[in-house]
Amino acid sequence: MRPGVTRLSIDLDKDLYKLIKHAATFEEQTIKDFVVEAIWERLKGHPPEQWREVNELTRITLEKADRGEDLHRYDSVDDFIRSC
Repeated sequence: MRPGVTRLSIDLDKDLYKLIKHAATFEEQTIKDFVVEAIWERLKGHPPEQWREVNELTRITLEKADRGEDLHRYDSVDDFIRSC
């Protein structure tokens, strides 16, 4: 872990975790970035600008989607949620 960084671990209800995971996915963010941004918004602060940059995994995933690779189709949102 980098200097000046502290790990936070919390226990979440399974349904809340899934909701956060899906919301982050739809926002094209990692769960960490989604939660940290939500905390900043709640505290009325603004996250550092570099946090708004697309991370490497998201960049690769978006490039694959543009090429039509690794796409998954679902009949409904419920089917999508059940797949996770």
